[in-house]
Amino acid sequence: MLDIHGKPFMHKYDDRRTRARDIVARAIDNEIKANDNDFVYLDISMKSSEYIMNRFPSIYKKCKSIDIDITKSPIPVVPASHYTCGGVNTDIHGRTNIKNLYVIGESAHTGFHGANRLASNSLLECLVMSKYCSIDVNENIDYSMPHYGNIMNWDDTYVTKSKESYKISHNWGDIRKLMWNYVGIVRSHKNLNLALEKINIIEKEVMNYYQQYSISSDFLELRNIVQVSKLITKSALERRESRGLHYCEDFPKTLNKYTRNTELSKDSFNQNLQLVKLKV
Repeated sequence: MLDIHGKPFMHKYDDRRTRARDIVARAIDNEIKANDNDFVYLDISMKSSEYIMNRFPSIYKKCKSIDIDITKSPIPVVPASHYTCGGVNTDIHGRTNIKNLYVIGESAHTGFHGANRLASNSLLECLVMSKYCSIDVNENIDYSMPHYGNIMNWDDTYVTKSKESYKISHNWGDIRKLMWNYVGIVRSHKNLNLALEKINIIEKEVMNYYQQYSISSDFLELRNIVQVSKLITKSALERRESRGLHYCEDFPKTLNKYTRNTELSKDSFNQNLQLVKLKV
């Protein structure tokens, strides 16, 4: 790992050769903020060209397409999705609390892995969950019975087409920046509470838009992003410790009483996100 000036920096944070990803993520985050930049560099050019192209063919091709030859030059990098963990609660068969709805992959939380990795894209989960889920579906789902009779037709009689659709992309961008800056790699309760306040404001705008105008796929995705952002922020506020990728400056230690998952559910009547009792 190199800073923007091409100098190694990881030794300042941890002198071990192999480091946990949360340590690396915080180090990168600190270097980015300290140097007012958007990235640091990952240099693997000390390896042979043959090794790099065989070991990382997709990365090599992608970087080559934007004029970066990773066999000769360092790669601009920044922590991303691997530092947000969690998902829909499932059992070992991929079943959720909604009948006939199964979730596997990166949107699922199975508990196979701990607090330090985005678990559900691993080979372990791909093999295990796909097998057990497919077995359960074949054994328990009756494909001969359609379940579409009770779905009401969508009535948009009382709404109009919006002339302010730009607000969707605007709020979308705001949420992304908000989550990166306030609920990112290094957190604090001050920033988390500020984030929650801002998310609540955007949520009200989204619901007002929903009640007045015709909806679109972009709008529905924005609504979902707002809800997930609220879930993540409320979860972070409830965990008064640091564990794995969740690092809070106010509570830097890992505590035994938080050796458990945080679960949240939505109250379908009042639309509030309710914190469920923490489960061991």
